[in-house]
Amino acid sequence: MLKVSKLICENEKLFAYAKKFAPITFFIYALHSPVLSECVKKITLKVGMPSLIQFLLACIIDIGFSVLAALIFRKIFPSCFVILNGGKREK
Repeated sequence: MLKVSKLICENEKLFAYAKKFAPITFFIYALHSPVLSECVKKITLKVGMPSLIQFLLACIIDIGFSVLAALIFRKIFPSCFVILNGGKREK
């Protein structure tokens, strides 16, 4: 992960893209725990799926849903999003 982070920081285009997600990081942090627990509950009901695949699938669904929810919420309710996000506004 450190190597990937270093690559992102060194590449200007990747860094500019990643920087767009900075204002929604707290929202994702706050939302990920309940979403992840629900994903794990639903995915573990699938029989015959290896544990590693269950874990990775739950994480991918969690991250995707959290980012999508943050982007939609920010678009529809921008002032409410700022309050829920700890007052962090985009620059």
